[in-house]
Amino acid sequence: MNGKTIAVLCLVFFGIGTGLGRYLTPTNSTQIDNTKKGNSTEKEVKDIVTTRPDGTKIVEHVVTVIRTEIQEHIVTKITESKKPDWKASALVGYSLDNIKPVYGLDVQRRILGSASVGIWGTTEKTVGISIGYEF
Repeated sequence: MNGKTIAVLCLVFFGIGTGLGRYLTPTNSTQIDNTKKGNSTEKEVKDIVTTRPDGTKIVEHVVTVIRTEIQEHIVTKITESKKPDWKASALVGYSLDNIKPVYGLDVQRRILGSASVGIWGTTEKTVGISIGYEF
């Protein structure tokens, strides 16, 4: 593999990783009800005029007060996606001894929270274990 191919592969893997990272991150959504906090007061004023048979007028002044309490509710809902338990990685590098490409594979398993363990191997007949922590 030449340098141009490696650069293209790095960009492709970076693009795939960025896309998956955006897809797997939690999303925040805010839901707002249409009610508001505060008090609403309405006044209704009526004048009731009553005329008696003797010609006397009685005026009643009636004031009706209607008080309504309104509250605003803001609900924030956070949807968090589950992190994947398994991770597989393709490895590409160069052997410094004989300047030829080296390929490998890395498989990891999440064991507790953000901690993971895994195994890896290359075409140079080397294998190993990996321990990682995601932050």
